[in-house]
Amino acid sequence: MSKCCKVKDASGNILYFQPYFPVGSVYISVSDINPATYFGGTWERIKGRFLLGSDDSSYKLGNTGR
Repeated sequence: MSKCCKVKDASGNILYFQPYFPVGSVYISVSDINPATYFGGTWERIKGRFLLGSDDSSYKLGNTGR
């Protein structure tokens, strides 16, 4: 079952939107709540790893940094 989010804009108007995270998306949060609570679906926790923004001259695709 898909979930809808309810928010208020700066004028106090209530807005509803359907969040969309296609397969392969990365959702980053400081909350310990499972994203499935908000968005539904199945999520996998990435633990013991981090994201690194880089260009191809620094790190080649698939490089593990070891």
